[in-house]
Amino acid sequence: MGFGGTRDTGESWIDGPLVTGEAWTLTVNGEVKTLTVDSTYGTKELLAGGFASWINGNANLTADFTAVVEGKTLLIVKRTPGSFATSASVAAVPVLTPATPVVSGTAVHVRTHDLTGAPRTGETWSVTVNATKVDVLVGSTINSVVVDTLAEIAEALAAGIRGNVGLASFVAVAKGESLAIFNQTGATFTSALSVAPQPSFTPAPAAPATAFMLDLTGTPVTGDRWTVTLVSSTSNSFSITVGTKLNLGNGEVVADTLTELAQALAQAITTGADGFGATAEGARLIIAGPAGATLASSFTPLATSGATWGAAFTTATSAFATLSGAPVTGDAYRVDLNGATIIHTVGTGEGREAVAKALAKNINDSSLAQLAEFSAIGDGSLLVIVKRGGGAFTPTFSMTKVVHPAARDIVAGNGVPTTSANTLILGGSAVEGETWRVAIVVGAGPTLTASYAVALVDADGNPATIGLRLPNLSEIAVSLAAAINAQAQAEITAVAEGAQVFIVNRSGTALAATYSVAPAGAFKVVAPPLPATAVTAARASVAVPAGAALRVGDQFSVVLSIGAADVSVRYTVALVDTDGDPATKEQARRPWLKSPLRWPR
Repeated sequence: MGFGGTRDTGESWIDGPLVTGEAWTLTVNGEVKTLTVDSTYGTKELLAGGFASWINGNANLTADFTAVVEGKTLLIVKRTPGSFATSASVAAVPVLTPATPVVSGTAVHVRTHDLTGAPRTGETWSVTVNATKVDVLVGSTINSVVVDTLAEIAEALAAGIRGNVGLASFVAVAKGESLAIFNQTGATFTSALSVAPQPSFTPAPAAPATAFMLDLTGTPVTGDRWTVTLVSSTSNSFSITVGTKLNLGNGEVVADTLTELAQALAQAITTGADGFGATAEGARLIIAGPAGATLASSFTPLATSGATWGAAFTTATSAFATLSGAPVTGDAYRVDLNGATIIHTVGTGEGREAVAKALAKNINDSSLAQLAEFSAIGDGSLLVIVKRGGGAFTPTFSMTKVVHPAARDIVAGNGVPTTSANTLILGGSAVEGETWRVAIVVGAGPTLTASYAVALVDADGNPATIGLRLPNLSEIAVSLAAAINAQAQAEITAVAEGAQVFIVNRSGTALAATYSVAPAGAFKVVAPPLPATAVTAARASVAVPAGAALRVGDQFSVVLSIGAADVSVRYTVALVDTDGDPATKEQARRPWLKSPLRWPR
């Protein structure tokens, strides 16, 4: 917005009686206009208005001059610097004595304001004349006009001055985007233009705060309850039960993923007590609160089991063979083990992996007493055999080829593999989502953890029928062995037998395995990126100017300075459900000021 100053002004009073047919002539800065007294200009007020319309519409005058009528008085303002001259005369009709116009010899005090900028709905534009303030709200309707341009604001302010009983001696007029204010008494006066913004944030001083980050891990299972407890002046617990229906901001959903659980907890914490605020980033929950606050988290499963591991044992022994080349249909692969012979003849399309699995199956399914204490598995191109009770054994491997050259073979592995084994123990039924884990270290290498989360399996093993059930211990052992073979070190192979899992380190170096069972879900506390003493919380309150209100389309923004980078987050006011229940059909309403603003990511 711009501010004008005092301008030169001329004042003319139309006095004396009017006689029909008289010609009234006014000269302003060299421009001449004559009006004849008739039905159009039959009163002094109409005559003054006619001259004002001429001045305001004259292309040679409009750039510098503005005319205003107050009763029978014509006020002429020169908005640009420099003086100007006016003169008036009356040409009489025969026999009649014409009236004599009077030109004021004194200057009328005037101040002008040039309005600039882009008006925004919800702003309040004001002009203060001496101590009296006149307001107009952008977006309001005045005389059927929605006031939202500078020219409309200027006209609304001028009308407000003219209609204010406290400003009876003042006259105001709008000229485009300019506002001219006149004091008819000739006395000097002050005026000032101001703009009160639309609803905005008023940042509060940054204060020391406590910050927490929690990662939600595991498998959400219907009925399990996830709880966060925050303690400041009071202790407040916030819980979400998996499977609950709720609105997270985009309609009702069933909260059954880690991301949805994190969002639900953030929503509950933000609308709760003691000044805590929270947001969710994927499955991570970020919480800020008053200094000295503490946090606790818990997970309450709908069902529990006595899932444990037994004591690890290393009495088992093992051996393995490597298959090379491409098997040919009709080739016969042979394993001689503890006095028993196992042979598999290659079928059409079988590769090394298929042959290794077939040999392992033949060993596992054999009814021979010599093979009762042995278990085997095909691990890619490897055939791994475990003697569960321990003790030395030396299998031999050979093959009979149907054709040559010999670009394929089965050869015993070098060295003596090391083993570790354990037994799964379960009191009661398995619990969906609980995780069976093995942390494995080979030699001085890093720890790799293989895990299997219990999932429902086909009830009768027939995919064509409907029904699911929890797996038994043998099925969990098989799934965990498969997880070890996929997730552990390359030299590791696992074999399942009943509820036992045997881990073989084919390289023969030291092997260490740590076994555990974790509940279906868990919170993992993540250290904030800054020391706790350096973490501050930024807060803001919504300020609404007097007479204004939140409006659909208002935009609130926050700029976060993170190191050398600035991140801007915006929220645009939109209508929300009246009662928060999407099932009802009540009318939408504006959000209220205490509602949390949800920031997009």
